Amino acid sequence: MLCPNAGDERQAYGTVWGFHGEAALVAWRVLAASPSAIILETELTTAPLRLQREITVSGQTLRVAERLTNLAPVPLQVHWVHHPAFGHPLIDRGTRLATGATRLLADQTIPGSMLDAGAAYDWPVEPVATLPGCEEPRSAFACLTGFTDRAWYTITNPRLDLSVRVTWPARTWPHAWLWQQLHGSTAYPWFGRGHACAIEPASTPRHRDDRQARPGPRHRHRTVRDARG
Repeated sequence: MLCPNAGDERQAYGTVWGFHGEAALVAWRVLAASPSAIILETELTTAPLRLQREITVSGQTLRVAERLTNLAPVPLQVHWVHHPAFGHPLIDRGTRLATGATRLLADQTIPGSMLDAGAAYDWPVEPVATLPGCEEPRSAFACLTGFTDRAWYTITNPRLDLSVRVTWPARTWPHAWLWQQLHGSTAYPWFGRGHACAIEPASTPRHRDDRQARPGPRHRHRTVRDARG
């Protein structure tokens, strides 16, 4: 989970929210655990937020239920982003991306090697939707949007008959950051070794339209990831 910030560090509320936020770095308390489920909780120091996650496994399905609570008497503008990344062997030549999104918005500063900075495309976009092998370096950073009430995507490797499906409520995360790092960056931290693809449910398209965390009643949302082999 990336919260209260996702992406580059920024100034907010008199402090600095670091790269990808505090939630990805702090310790989480275990409130309950069983062989197939765990409940975790933490409170941030750079923002007055309490975060809770319940992770359960049933067969081939992994479910994550989350609760974000604003402990302050004033509303906050925060990022709330997930960061599931997938690598080899799922990500290989011929792997296909499919999604309920209708538009792809290329990043304005670091769109990668296949997209024009700040450009908007109708989805699907080739070759972004079809992944190459390791011998074809490339990178991409963009935002998928235009989801209906139940957002989803699949990543499918037909050669292995292997697929992952991710679904989530678009009311909470109306966008998904699309990130591909396939040996395309020879600088830090990858040095040409990165081989991953991520589609990340997000409250904001990059750094705009932050999710507002209001004080008061708690709201519970669910992210579901299914895998078929």
